[in-house]
Amino acid sequence: MRADARPELGGGHITRCLALAEALQNRGAEVVFACNPDAPSVVPRLDDGAFTVLTARDRGALPVPAAWRGRADAAVIDLYDSTIADERGYRNVAGLVAVYEDLPERSHDCDLLIDQSLGASASQYEGRIKDETTLLLGPQFFAAREEFLAARPAALARRDKAELGRILISMGLTDVRGISWRVARVVLEVFAGEVEVIIGAQAQSRAALEALTVEHDRLTLTVEARDIARRMATADLAIGAGGGTALERCILGLPSLIVVLADNQLALANHLHDSGAAERLSPSQPIEQTLPEALAAMTPQRLAAMAHSAMAVSDGDGAARLADAILARI
Repeated sequence: MRADARPELGGGHITRCLALAEALQNRGAEVVFACNPDAPSVVPRLDDGAFTVLTARDRGALPVPAAWRGRADAAVIDLYDSTIADERGYRNVAGLVAVYEDLPERSHDCDLLIDQSLGASASQYEGRIKDETTLLLGPQFFAAREEFLAARPAALARRDKAELGRILISMGLTDVRGISWRVARVVLEVFAGEVEVIIGAQAQSRAALEALTVEHDRLTLTVEARDIARRMATADLAIGAGGGTALERCILGLPSLIVVLADNQLALANHLHDSGAAERLSPSQPIEQTLPEALAAMTPQRLAAMAHSAMAVSDGDGAARLADAILARI
């Protein structure tokens, strides 16, 4: 697994690779991660000991364990800045190359191309891949960790009793531009129920959020949550970014308000908005203006409708489908 995590990039690439790694490991594969040196500080799960983690110091590097004698059966690449030349270089180390893509603007030399985006289509990749490349497209291939599959039945069962009593704010591990504090402050001003904010240890607004918990006893701050699926399952509404976590929320039927924090999140956010699974806040207006109005519209009827649309987006079993596809090609 070749993926990076940095404060400005976030930890989403490694997070979805961890889910796929679990599924491969369960099928008997030995999985190793190759990441930039600072990745474990952004995604502490890398230090859990489930997988060996090697250091890759540039995008073209693909180190393998010494015991593998310089070659892997397959490499899964999840890098936004890799090039087709890099992918050709990976073939010197790996028998099969699978690539994650979210922005269908790059050309690829790979055997499997994974685009989990809602609305992804083969036409987007016409002329950008080899004829023999297998495309694995759409949320059916979204790789969720096993905790989400375990939490799904109970989470879906409670969505029919939709009431807005608990809001979960999760803007990403690195808290781009300190957005978590801004969101929490607005929510506490207009919402009288329980609020939980989940951040990473390096979140920009951690100190400000800790101060906010002193002022509001109904605000809970959780740093480095290791049971995010359970917390999502017991929330009535989430406010979050438009990356992979937006699809994790769908697996649990959790209605959400999406704050787009990067250009690559916009397409998924728009698709989820159009499907009725989420409400995308306007990226051209400050959340201090858009969030209060969006929260006021979250009636029980609206929450129930969003929940049913969300649960139809993905069943969360994408990791198994990807693992089977990779192993079959090997």
